Amino acid sequence: MEKDLTLQSVLENVEEQLIRRALEETGGNQTKAAERLGISRHTLIYKLKKMQCK
Repeated sequence: MEKDLTLQSVLENVEEQLIRRALEETGGNQTKAAERLGISRHTLIYKLKKMQCK
């Protein structure tokens, strides 16, 4: 089994894809992207910072 196929890594990958798509569809507008994702803007910013650390 590949080590990148852990549940956590798969969920992180899907989350990152959804965030990137929401930002793309909203022209980079974080407030609208967060609304689309059903999370607060603060949570979106936290997740974006976390993504940059990868």
